[in-house]
Amino acid sequence: MADSELLVRLDVFLGLVAVAVIVYALDVLAGNLIVGGLALAVVGVGLYAVWSYASAYLFAAVDTDD
Repeated sequence: MADSELLVRLDVFLGLVAVAVIVYALDVLAGNLIVGGLALAVVGVGLYAVWSYASAYLFAAVDTDD
């Protein structure tokens, strides 16, 4: 079972990704492609951070050196 620290960090990352998606959608609809592109880059970095942190945590949980 995942501990609360992992869940809090994942929640924060996913919250930031959700905000970036909203900014991206609003800026693309308004025609501001530069800010929309930057928001899309933030989404990519946020998803990579979530994936790398979760995979490192899960691999560390499985790796036992007894």
